[in-house]
Amino acid sequence: MCSGFARWVWKRCAHISGNDSANWTLVAPGEFEPIPRMCRLVLAVYETDLHNPQFSPQHGYQLNPDWVIKRVTYEQTQGRAPPYLIYTDHEHKEIVLAVRGLNLYKESDYKTLLDNRLGMQMFDGGFVHHGLLKSAVWLLNAEGETLKRLWEESGKEYGMVFAGHSLGSGVVSLLTVIVANHRDKLGGVPREKIRCYAMAPARCMSLNLAVKYADVIHSVILQDDFLPRTATPLEDVFKSIFWLKMKEIDSGTITTPPIIQKLERMRTIEQELRDALERAVSLNIPHAVTTPDVEPLKDNGTEPSLSEGDQASQTESTSTGRKTNWDEVVKKLFRKSESGNLVLNKEVSAPNHNISIDQPS
Repeated sequence: MCSGFARWVWKRCAHISGNDSANWTLVAPGEFEPIPRMCRLVLAVYETDLHNPQFSPQHGYQLNPDWVIKRVTYEQTQGRAPPYLIYTDHEHKEIVLAVRGLNLYKESDYKTLLDNRLGMQMFDGGFVHHGLLKSAVWLLNAEGETLKRLWEESGKEYGMVFAGHSLGSGVVSLLTVIVANHRDKLGGVPREKIRCYAMAPARCMSLNLAVKYADVIHSVILQDDFLPRTATPLEDVFKSIFWLKMKEIDSGTITTPPIIQKLERMRTIEQELRDALERAVSLNIPHAVTTPDVEPLKDNGTEPSLSEGDQASQTESTSTGRKTNWDEVVKKLFRKSESGNLVLNKEVSAPNHNISIDQPS
């Protein structure tokens, strides 16, 4: 057993990126040519002014700033998606949507990344990352018409390219899956003109989907990059790591426990009361009607915030309403005899229902 464990540890420590691609075929120069260009476009998203770049790579971005159709910041996306830009590359006849990677100082990026759990979101016969899918859907709704217009203005000849890094790679990967299934939303762009370049991609879809869309999604992993190799069971570990940073940001917020620690069952009691009354009506019990003073609850995804006094008064009124309702039902169904026992009122007995109550001897 010890030797087996030692062998497993040795294989894990000696495993390098070359083992993953040892049996892969070599890529042709023409297939690799777009990748450096897409990397430069993703880096260009970080610039505030491409006419006066501040973080230009060694050989520049090699793009025409006048061909940038739109550049969207965090303020404009309101945290629903990372910043991105839309670029029309007339030289290579491509319409490119480039999305930047994770920003360690933006809480919205952490919310998108951590909005997921194993088996939470099914899509197209597999499983995908819930938060990244929501971001991709929002991005497509926001820029779908722009991409469609640009493709039609190009004479329907340009390719539709989506590129992203890290967090952005997960967004564009799932966006590509959506576009490949709904090409009519972008003017009927053919599948062979759709391409996605995901640099250091996050694990955002199950294996069957990765194989299904391998012809349009190209993942690029640099040597021993750990993120694309992160297993799903390690999700909670990374949540803990990211939470430390979020905790540091929110260190000024101090929470104190309530003076009276109790569990309010107001909403549950209301639901149980409503279900009981509806059941009584369905059984054709006389004088059993739904309570008009209990309004249906609106489930908008958030719990209403009430002060302690409001909660107490609302709970008290709910309890009072329930007691009064059932007292009325009892009074109409039964009457007290001279001896003080409850006797069934024959005049209000339900049709086709035999109700008998055993009186104590």
